[in-house]
Amino acid sequence: MVFELLTNRILLYQDHDTYSHELYLQNIVEVLGPFPLDFLGECEDREKYFDDQGTLLHTKNADTIATTTLEFEDVMRELRLGVGDEDEDEILDAAKFLRRCLMLDPKMRPSARELLEDGWLVL
Repeated sequence: MVFELLTNRILLYQDHDTYSHELYLQNIVEVLGPFPLDFLGECEDREKYFDDQGTLLHTKNADTIATTTLEFEDVMRELRLGVGDEDEDEILDAAKFLRRCLMLDPKMRPSARELLEDGWLVL
């Protein structure tokens, strides 16, 4: 939601009529990188979607899966959310906050309380 508020774009959009778990997982990997193996090892349905190395089993356009993760800073710069040098720090801080919110392994993800204390939010 924070990404959408900042960029007016949906981070992991998928058409309601053509939704699939496989495509959603592919989008997550393309945006945030691969799922940690420790995390996948604890997932009940892992074998439906991932092999033992954490590679997606079923993908659409497997040849086009992004090999690098989304750089939030680049997206925000491209959308001109930062105009001058003083805005560069704001972009970097916002991107760092987004990464903290979107950590794939919930054990590593900060709590809502910890996120509320993030320097980007605190004035």
